[in-house]
Amino acid sequence: GKGHYFQRGEVEYILWGSPAELDNIVKTMGCIWFMRFAINTVDCFATSPVPEPMTRLIKALALGFTYSCQDMISLYRGEKISLCPSLKGAIKLDYKDHLKFLLAMAMLTEEGEQETLRSMCRLVQVNIKQGDPSFRLGSCVTALYGRAEVEIKLVFMPLFQLDRLGFSNFRKGKYRVIREAYLSY
Repeated sequence: GKGHYFQRGEVEYILWGSPAELDNIVKTMGCIWFMRFAINTVDCFATSPVPEPMTRLIKALALGFTYSCQDMISLYRGEKISLCPSLKGAIKLDYKDHLKFLLAMAMLTEEGEQETLRSMCRLVQVNIKQGDPSFRLGSCVTALYGRAEVEIKLVFMPLFQLDRLGFSNFRKGKYRVIREAYLSY
């Protein structure tokens, strides 16, 4: 169905920006595989009963490779997998969880954040244009306004009657905080 991440490819597009959906999916799967390989290898190394370091490392690399391939098959089927082999299902992740992690990683640098936002804008443009061919995202403006007013009851302040002395932030023994914000882009 269209709702499956492998068939829609929108998040993958946001991550990589290639016009070829298959390129984006292959890159995403490769990154997830390497992430799973690193997690599985470290876990296998840390939990291995083998005392000799080189043998332990080789065994951890082999098991990490095997587990990562199995993880990718499970993720492709839409199943959840354990965070690492030693947890045996205590923490389970699905493909969507891995995509969230990759998106968070892409946003770590300012350059990565800007490219991710540009990809999102292109995706919005394409999706809306399917229903309205004349739509141009560049001609849209978003403006936000927010106002918050909070009154804090002060125990001894009514005795001083600061509101009668002309302090506008005090009213009936309460301290008032008013904040407004205007944002547009």
